[in-house]
Amino acid sequence: MPPEATGNFRRVEADPNLVALGAEVRRLRGNANLSQEALADLAGLHRTHLGKIERGEVDVTGATLFALGAALGVSPALFFDPKTEAPAPATKRRQRRQPA
Repeated sequence: MPPEATGNFRRVEADPNLVALGAEVRRLRGNANLSQEALADLAGLHRTHLGKIERGEVDVTGATLFALGAALGVSPALFFDPKTEAPAPATKRRQRRQPA
């Protein structure tokens, strides 16, 4: 069971990285037109815990990031770097000509 489910999560001082991550979660939630309660339900979190994540008040586990990403339909990498919204297109390898 993830620590969030048992209430054993770590409260942290205002870490700028967590504040930025929380702001990105909030932005994506807004883009998806979801309330905190709706996103929390989809991700299997409590609404108040999601609020703490969005405010950067708690450290977040990888499992929680994957759950939020799945609920929002995005890669968890997007929480860290908004420029990674779409993967780079695959490039085709040029084939060598065979000798005649």
